[in-house]
Amino acid sequence: MTPDLTKKLNLYEVETEDYEEFRDVLTDNANLKDKLLPIGESNSFGNLCSLEAISHSEINNYDKDNKFLLTMFDMHDIKLENAKLIQSKYYLHTQAEDHIKIDIVWETSLAQDVSDYNILGVYLECKGKQMDGTSPVYDPYESGYWDEWLVDFGIKEDPQPQD
Repeated sequence: MTPDLTKKLNLYEVETEDYEEFRDVLTDNANLKDKLLPIGESNSFGNLCSLEAISHSEINNYDKDNKFLLTMFDMHDIKLENAKLIQSKYYLHTQAEDHIKIDIVWETSLAQDVSDYNILGVYLECKGKQMDGTSPVYDPYESGYWDEWLVDFGIKEDPQPQD
């Protein structure tokens, strides 16, 4: 979609219920009172999780031949020449890992407020439980924390409740 996101997995392109609910929790918490979450502010949710807004910037340089993007534009009746994209950067803080990078790409040309934004992409970058700890992980399922995050986000029941 954009040069800095090309190597990352767009979670909107993964069609499973758990991924859908995971990205829905993120996008639901990325706004506050019909506006994007203000820079420097956080939304807390689930079991000790929060999403902290870092930046919101208009995207001018994006892949206008991206098949997924073109499909989304077509689905929402958005003309390529009228598209207005915003990239929001967040930090996701969880019990398992802090400062997980989250990018959300919104299309805003037809929107009156954030509830009308079309979500075109949700991207994650974390350290995960890797042996070397140096290669970033772009797929939350591969992080080593997937099951824990599903419980902490309220998507799944805890298989081993503490009480």
